[in-house]
Amino acid sequence: MADASAARARAVFEFKSATLPLVAVILKTADLAVLTAALDAQLADSPDFFEQEPVVIDLSQLPEEEAAASIDFKALRAILARHQTQPVAVRGADARHAQAARAAGL
Repeated sequence: MADASAARARAVFEFKSATLPLVAVILKTADLAVLTAALDAQLADSPDFFEQEPVVIDLSQLPEEEAAASIDFKALRAILARHQTQPVAVRGADARHAQAARAAGL
């Protein structure tokens, strides 16, 4: 009986703090067509450079006039995934962008 109680009380998972190295994609434009062309050009010679690395999308350096623009985060995730990255989060977002990012699974 004691063995069954101990087995039930045993934790099946833990939450632990972790410091993980992540690559940040620092956006300097909200224009996804421009971003796609730049990524295609820069990564053409090494398409598997990132090997499914997790990345953080950083909006903190968007020019002021572009920071007000809507960003299609679902499309942005697809663009980055085509280049072998796995977008996992957004930082530097205002409330509107943060909400849109969450809706896109970030």
